[in-house]
Amino acid sequence: MRSMYFRTVALGLGLAILGVRVPAMAQSEIVPTAKLVNIDWTEVVQGVVAIAPSLGAPSKSLTAKLPPGIVRRLEGRVIADKAALRPLVLLNAITAGVSPGIAKVPIPVLAPFDTSRYVASFARLRGGAPKDTNAFLSPAASQMQFLGKTTGYDVILTVKPSLLPGGYKVNADLVQVHLGGTGLLYDASSEDKSDVDARRGDVVEDPTLQDMYPRLRRNVSDDGLTYTFVKYGVFYFANISCAADPPFVADYPCAEVEGILRTMLRDLRLIGGLPLPIPHAAGSVSPRPAATSPSFTYHAPGNLLRGTGQDGLGGVTTRIVWGGGHLRFPIELDAAYANSQTFMHGGDCLGRKIPVEHNRYKCQQNPGKILEPREDNAENYAYPWRDNYCEERNDNSREPKDCPARKRAHEGQDIRPRACQFDGTRCKIDLYNVVAVTKGSALWKPNNTVKFIAEDDTGVYFVYLHMSPDSLRRAGLKKGKLVPRDRGKKIGEVGNWMHTDPNGTTAHLHFEIRAQTETCGGYGCTSSPYWTLIRAYEALIGMQGTELP
Repeated sequence: MRSMYFRTVALGLGLAILGVRVPAMAQSEIVPTAKLVNIDWTEVVQGVVAIAPSLGAPSKSLTAKLPPGIVRRLEGRVIADKAALRPLVLLNAITAGVSPGIAKVPIPVLAPFDTSRYVASFARLRGGAPKDTNAFLSPAASQMQFLGKTTGYDVILTVKPSLLPGGYKVNADLVQVHLGGTGLLYDASSEDKSDVDARRGDVVEDPTLQDMYPRLRRNVSDDGLTYTFVKYGVFYFANISCAADPPFVADYPCAEVEGILRTMLRDLRLIGGLPLPIPHAAGSVSPRPAATSPSFTYHAPGNLLRGTGQDGLGGVTTRIVWGGGHLRFPIELDAAYANSQTFMHGGDCLGRKIPVEHNRYKCQQNPGKILEPREDNAENYAYPWRDNYCEERNDNSREPKDCPARKRAHEGQDIRPRACQFDGTRCKIDLYNVVAVTKGSALWKPNNTVKFIAEDDTGVYFVYLHMSPDSLRRAGLKKGKLVPRDRGKKIGEVGNWMHTDPNGTTAHLHFEIRAQTETCGGYGCTSSPYWTLIRAYEALIGMQGTELP
């Protein structure tokens, strides 16, 4: 596979070449682009025949059970040798009973599903497709939600509660495995490419799994345990919600549920997918507004509050704009204020406060700044914006690979809403709507994280934190269910929950962008969202901000 790349645009010259108008004196920025993976469809077809030999030489009785013309319609969509692909085309026609979206996926679809038994049941039954598709899932799963995309697919699998350990404060019926694959990979931006394989994670010490997936790697993060691997030239991942440090969130220890994840990986089988075109053009890049805001100012990317970067290092200085500048700002109303929650007024300094007179304090990390304990302090709700991606954290599971210090660093950007309505103790929550930045599906996880899966040809994931369960319910989300949302539609309200605990932080939205790279495979590494949010905010207010020196 050829090396992937980012397109660096000197906004003024580069975009002029693209025919995009830009304001004078614009700063340079990087627009992520991706290249297609090289899929071995011949090996995929061989895999289909190995699983279901009857599809290699299908009987008339089998093909007669398919809907009229479906094989012909599917064959008309593929771009390779139709005769050679016939077993795969037949499989997609048969598994349409599992989900009609499978045949629209442009990569091989793997799922913990007994394909051989399903095809045999299809051939045997008079009505064709079996009614209860869950009966063919891996013994570790009770339900499967399937989401087909133009770049790949996602599967949400509900783990059987009977297999989970007892004694933890988790909704046992909502522990899930997120499985997916992608036909697009983004470059790793500023990462050092010399040790990409080493940074994919630990080698999984399981001979059976290593035989099945020779490039299998294991990573633990704040979103649980993730296995990444490559098969047929495609990057896949499987993630289970768990905690490396269970007291931090109400979740199962990863060590106690890792066996479930391995069981599902052993049970992965081909269930469809076709060699369809994958959209991967860079697309148009939106110009920044021509008018300049009289009030909106911001510090440069990577310019963290003094002393707050992990290991004394700063943040990501690269001006990365995801979505070509077309993403919607994640809070519905302006104004909004991006700044630190931990090291500004009302923050906890990661437990390293230094008391000073008049009930004030300062953080040991940034002793030059005097703080007040009230989060409604006017400085919290004022410009300029400040980047806090890569800010120091005390959680070992946080590993943003684009930060100068790749461990124990903040993986998103914190944003306060337009104002604080102070109740005498805290800023009130559930007052300001949080919205989808693009078209996609929202997954409300049991720890109150919302994972948003883009369906806009980018294959990017977004993560929203700190919204209350009540606000998520009011927005129409359902815990553990994929809920479609168009760009700009409500998915919750700004809150202060720390996973399952109310009042665990100040009132704000934590926002992440996770991009699919060769390092992280299909699941994706976090990428600095700061510049992307500046561009989205400028589009919201219709004016360009001013960068401070």
